Amino acid sequence: MKSRLRALLFALALGSLLFGLSRGEPAAVMQKAVLLCLECIGFG
Repeated sequence: MKSRLRALLFALALGSLLFGLSRGEPAAVMQKAVLLCLECIGFG
């Protein structure tokens, strides 16, 4: 039972990761992080 639950959670996590990657989410997160850093430094 535990191994089935673990496999199901792993499959859901992997699916979520692939869905985010297909939508280009890493680039959006990186852009927001850069803007936040520039605001903290005072250039933004």
